[in-house]
Amino acid sequence: MYSIQDLEELSGVKAHTIRIWEKRYNLLVPERTATNIRLYSDNDLRKLLNVSTLINLGLKISKISELSELEIGEKIEEHLLPEKTDKQTELFINNLISAGITFDTFRFDSTFSSAILRFGLRDTYTKVLLPVLIRIGLMWGKNQIVPAQEHLISNLIKQKLFAGIDGLPLNTSPKKKYLLFLPPNENHEIGLLLSYYLLKQAGHRVYYLGANVPINNLNIAVKSANPDFIVFFAVRSWGAKQLQDVVDEILQKFEKNIVVLGNENTIKPVKGKGLIKIHSIDQFESIF
Repeated sequence: MYSIQDLEELSGVKAHTIRIWEKRYNLLVPERTATNIRLYSDNDLRKLLNVSTLINLGLKISKISELSELEIGEKIEEHLLPEKTDKQTELFINNLISAGITFDTFRFDSTFSSAILRFGLRDTYTKVLLPVLIRIGLMWGKNQIVPAQEHLISNLIKQKLFAGIDGLPLNTSPKKKYLLFLPPNENHEIGLLLSYYLLKQAGHRVYYLGANVPINNLNIAVKSANPDFIVFFAVRSWGAKQLQDVVDEILQKFEKNIVVLGNENTIKPVKGKGLIKIHSIDQFESIF
């Protein structure tokens, strides 16, 4: 269940506005605790996200409130075709979250496909998927989304990235070779998969090992593939010494150039000869 403050944070609609819409238009009918605190369901959040989307597209709340949920969905579908408007970005974000938490995979697929047509895979990641993941992270941190919902959304995104990667031609004369992995206790593959896509698109050979790979398990891969760069993400909360130890172990074992990607504050203290620190997609693309 969600509080009204949670709905404000996740939808961008002010709590005061939500209360007015409830009173004036009967838009949502929340449950109430014994102390009269409003509590909202997944369906309430989904409806508010949809209403927020239509408001951003220029519809009046007085008109939206007269629509059934089916009609609201149809109105949103009318705007899913690519067009040049920043408001459509919020539509994509809201639709993906709403589809994920209600297990509507058809809607998720159609929205994702529309976003790709509008932005391409790279910009869909930065403009749409990152905000989706941030909001899902907020919901997860407050126990407002169950693991099954979070896993579904993450895995649907990963499936789309794998499909994009598979759709790229294999370069028989690669420029450089990259070995991609996530170290122990790192399980968030989405950023690593986007790196895979960008590297392959740029004409490089990529060896993708996936998540939670012990450093000593890299031996055979490095020996066989002989990559020019070893690439990994530092997404979880790392202590500076912990991350430095991982970098030192890789440098000592393999004497290869290492690319570490992550939050600037997390990776800034880490040092090493041949270490490249990346904290943005633009910066990552510049090393190709």
